[in-house]
Amino acid sequence: GQTYYYEIRAVDKAGNESTGTADQAVTTVDRTGPAAPTGLTAHSDLHGMVLGWNAVPDAVAYQLYERNPATGSYTLVKKLTGTSYTHPVGHDETPHTYVVRALDAAGNPGPYSKPVTSDGIDRAAPAAPVNLHVTPGRTRVLLTWNAPEHPTTDELVNDASFTVLRSKGTRLGADAVRVRCAEESGTFNPSRKEYSFVCYDESWELDTTYTYGVVFTDWQGNESAPSPTVTVATADRVAPRPVTGLTATPRADGVLLRWNASTEDDIASYRALRGARQTDGSVKWLGTCALGQDDPTAALCIDVPNGESYVYAVYAVDKWGNATATADWATVTATELDTTPAEPISQDKGPLYGGGGWTVSEDARPVEWHCSGAVCASVTEYRVSRWNPETRTYDLLGTVAPTSAYYQSYDDPAQPLGSISYYRVVGVLADGTETAAAHPWKIRPDLV
Repeated sequence: GQTYYYEIRAVDKAGNESTGTADQAVTTVDRTGPAAPTGLTAHSDLHGMVLGWNAVPDAVAYQLYERNPATGSYTLVKKLTGTSYTHPVGHDETPHTYVVRALDAAGNPGPYSKPVTSDGIDRAAPAAPVNLHVTPGRTRVLLTWNAPEHPTTDELVNDASFTVLRSKGTRLGADAVRVRCAEESGTFNPSRKEYSFVCYDESWELDTTYTYGVVFTDWQGNESAPSPTVTVATADRVAPRPVTGLTATPRADGVLLRWNASTEDDIASYRALRGARQTDGSVKWLGTCALGQDDPTAALCIDVPNGESYVYAVYAVDKWGNATATADWATVTATELDTTPAEPISQDKGPLYGGGGWTVSEDARPVEWHCSGAVCASVTEYRVSRWNPETRTYDLLGTVAPTSAYYQSYDDPAQPLGSISYYRVVGVLADGTETAAAHPWKIRPDLV
């Protein structure tokens, strides 16, 4: 298969040598085959004989032969380009002997490999499951893992199964418990060509470190190696300790609560509440406060600042759902600021009625009111004013024309952040007179 170059030169009696003729190239015919393959192995599985061998340099194809036990001769099984093949002889548990040889690009065969014989008994363990995830919960531990479509599908059809293993501590030991799943299921993802499996373990102990793994056992009882293991700590039933350092600061948009961060490592969140003290000393809780967006140890109890006193409480909740006992809640009593305008809210007599509210968004919201009664048809426009706490008067903001909607509205983008805006709205009738005023309000909270 090599190329050689030839030329002729003349030499006279005195030993003088002429120049040569033009070189002529000749490529010899390649009659030398590749080396014999090495590492030929054979073992039985559900589908037949699984064979594999090492790649041979210069080989472009391979020929796999099986020995006829009756005659001793070899019969070609398959010509292929790869270095592995499953011979579909089924699972007959009889001996099979194979050899393989390599072919080069010129079609020259090399010598045969050493023969290999398998007794046909399936002793090959399946591949280990992958992507094990373990998520402890308050009442059970969720495990999920994956396995490829092939050969998992065929193995499962032939009674293969998964088993969850669990050991106390940080490693999966020889004493691992084989977990009985309270619930288990499997789904197939065609786009990823893999299965996802789920198991719920309900036999664990509280506040214990466990290491989990999963094995796959085929129909012959061959068990895979464990999946990569995962170590977790299970749930406890210990309530978080009381919150410390609770303070309450009255503001124009409510009361700001702050407290110290817990030193416990399993705190998931905090809860803040506002309540009214009853005559018997108990507290009637009225609702929750808005937790800080960027500060987990702050909350804003948004309310109309009208000088009332309330009790504020904060408690912790851990990731297992345990909450600080009610008797251990951190509490503080504070009195709101009093920003009540000259004309109080929530006392409109009609025909105009004002509403109020707030949202957790920092965006200004439209001022809203509605008109009730026959006189509403005579309103030509509405005049909207806002309370000025500096001058303690209402400043006219503008007018809006009536609409057919139930609620009339006015956009006031200048609503101050972190404060409450009190409004006064009157309807102007065709004769120039005004209706009684409505008193809508809007809190635009400045969340921490």
